[in-house]
Amino acid sequence: MNKKAVSRSNGANPDTRQPFPTRIFILGIVAGIVLMALLGMFVAAPLALAHRAELPLERAFGGLAVNIISSVSSGSTVNPLSANDKTLGDGGDLFANNCSNCHGDKGDGRGKLANGYYPPPANLTAANTQGKSDAQLFWIVRHGLSFTAMSAYPDLDDQQVWSLVAYIRSLK
Repeated sequence: MNKKAVSRSNGANPDTRQPFPTRIFILGIVAGIVLMALLGMFVAAPLALAHRAELPLERAFGGLAVNIISSVSSGSTVNPLSANDKTLGDGGDLFANNCSNCHGDKGDGRGKLANGYYPPPANLTAANTQGKSDAQLFWIVRHGLSFTAMSAYPDLDDQQVWSLVAYIRSLK
């Protein structure tokens, strides 16, 4: 039997099939990506920026991100300063001058400027803060936290930062 004599049930010759329209497929993918980007820019981004209450997933993800980056970056150093009156006094003075406007006089996250920030300042008396290692707290004070109002304090020397860490530990 001649190869050309064989035909499919629809009568089409297998050698003349049209290839899959790759160009149309790629254009569809590109159009989908552009549409998603536009929706993100003009719908999702304004909605995300406009809300002022932390959603549970945001809080969980943010806390997880802070724990991971501070754990990985900080090492395992323990505060070399003992929590004596001088250390706590020095740390308290630094806290009053640098931290209390946001974190509040008691460290509860209710400072004078707290309502103006999103996400809100951390409650330093809470279990998630007190549960961080000394090295993590040192790293956070020294380097700050991106996408928050927690600024870095690179100008404080190590002893000052450790005094702050001791003072934060004393907050209840």
